[in-house]
Amino acid sequence: MHLRHAPVHVFDAPKSSYWISMVEFLKDYYPDLLGEHDFKFNYSQEARRLPQILEGEHVLFRRVWYNRHWNLRHELETGKHHVVAEKDYSRNPYRADQTLDTVWEGALAAAKRTEDEVGIENLGPWDDFEWGMINGKLSSLRWILGDVGTCWTRRCLNQASKKRTSFARSSSSFVKVVRSDRVDTPM
Repeated sequence: MHLRHAPVHVFDAPKSSYWISMVEFLKDYYPDLLGEHDFKFNYSQEARRLPQILEGEHVLFRRVWYNRHWNLRHELETGKHHVVAEKDYSRNPYRADQTLDTVWEGALAAAKRTEDEVGIENLGPWDDFEWGMINGKLSSLRWILGDVGTCWTRRCLNQASKKRTSFARSSSSFVKVVRSDRVDTPM
């Protein structure tokens, strides 16, 4: 076999080096050049464990629920909403401006438990940015946990009923109830 030219020994010198990555080259020959930027290339963080994620989701859920509870309290104070006894409660047609007195008692107890559990200093008030962060974090954690989205529009509730699932209102949140009468997780 005939070679076109003799082998070139340009890179055979003792000081020749070969690198797959420019970052590795810079780290070896110019370590000060990367400085703090090395953090970007070599940083790794251990993922949070499921109990930590569940605890975070629970605290954020309580914060959101508590804020909504206080919005309802404000509507009660301004007369836009009413707490009524069983005999005066309208089930059909449903009235969004009424809350059953026994449900309201449960909501007040749940608010007190939330204050004790989370701490009143951690329950707001928040500006729009902080409120967005809280809801965004809650949404992200629920997504991580496999929630495909909570939808309380009439259309979504109708679709849920077609899937043999119904929704009931508890004193603190909506609870998904499967026809087997087994209560799943609060939504």
